[in-house]
Amino acid sequence: MGLKDKVVLWWQNLKTGHAIIIAAILVATALIISAIGSDSMWFALTGISTLILATLAIWGEEIRYRIAGPKLSLRLLDPQGTLTFGSDKNRTPGWYYILKVSNERKSVPAKNVRVNLTKILKPGEDGTFVEQVLSGPLQLTWRFPRNRSQYATVGPDESCTFARLIRGWSFELSTYVIPNNFVGFLNAGERMRIEVIAGAENAESNALCLEISWDGNWSEEPEQMQNYLVVREVNLKGGC
Repeated sequence: MGLKDKVVLWWQNLKTGHAIIIAAILVATALIISAIGSDSMWFALTGISTLILATLAIWGEEIRYRIAGPKLSLRLLDPQGTLTFGSDKNRTPGWYYILKVSNERKSVPAKNVRVNLTKILKPGEDGTFVEQVLSGPLQLTWRFPRNRSQYATVGPDESCTFARLIRGWSFELSTYVIPNNFVGFLNAGERMRIEVIAGAENAESNALCLEISWDGNWSEEPEQMQNYLVVREVNLKGGC
């Protein structure tokens, strides 16, 4: 572990009360200097130390997480998707599409992480994307959601199944809750954009914008299916 990592880990473990003690030491140092220095130096150091003390007392936790807290990132794992066969008697095949949730500071886990669908946009009459009504952020499902908690702790990478296309069905986004006005579906010849963000108690990822289009065809061959159903990241500043 390098010096930088040691400093980051030390700051992560530092409690707000400890930070206040450090600030108090700075004040004491200023008092000592004042005994041998000029009045102007004393007033300056006292003012700076008091400001540091107040800042740490009020915003100590937030500062600590900004500097050395978890750092989440979100990206499309594989635009081809993953082919899986169902447990029904016909073993109905389906393509599942995965997002990768990473924490660049794996030694500092992100707590209660959720990958939220924050926007759905579909083409208007002129072809430009128009934001659709969405009844608040909707949590997308984790991979293998029946076997795990809905709220994850992310140190090592995690996977989120954000969408699926089952043979014979429409393409659909995979959320834990489906409101009555939900429009996260695609039929043949349709496309949409979505914005997703991974959020935690102590961190938030980049806003990821994805564009999805489907011509209505189906194949169990990955290369062919990728031509039929196209999923790609759209690099727009600040999300979709």
